[in-house]
Amino acid sequence: MNFLAYSSRGTVFFKSNDTLGFWKDKETLLEMFDEVVKEVRQENIIQFVSDNELAFKVVGKALQQRNNTCFFLSFSVAYYINSMLENISNPSYFMMIDETTIKARNMTKFIYNHAWVLVLMRKDFTNENDLCHFDITRFATYFLSIQYLLKFKK
Repeated sequence: MNFLAYSSRGTVFFKSNDTLGFWKDKETLLEMFDEVVKEVRQENIIQFVSDNELAFKVVGKALQQRNNTCFFLSFSVAYYINSMLENISNPSYFMMIDETTIKARNMTKFIYNHAWVLVLMRKDFTNENDLCHFDITRFATYFLSIQYLLKFKK
């Protein structure tokens, strides 16, 4: 889990914690977040942005109560963006987008399933870049892949 801080100079990396195996454990998350609040000092915190998981919502509210503070608690927009992309890629709403994602998927499958085509693509056309960029959400991946197909259209 990464902790970032934003100031008038921009966003900077603050610290990172390994949360493998306990990222849904509310007590452990609360202690970890509380430690960050103490390091940053609560008077410097205006907004706390976290994941939309229920555990994070509960921990965010507990953190506000524990520190007797009223910093603004908000949740990542990634969930909402993913929901919008899911609706946009739904064939019952936008048939053309569904057809485009199917064509893009077929093209990338062909390229990645034929080693000589993949080598040629990377060497001569994409400057060693890949067409597929896997994101946390499947719907963002579709649109990112289409973006790269358009970028390397030739």
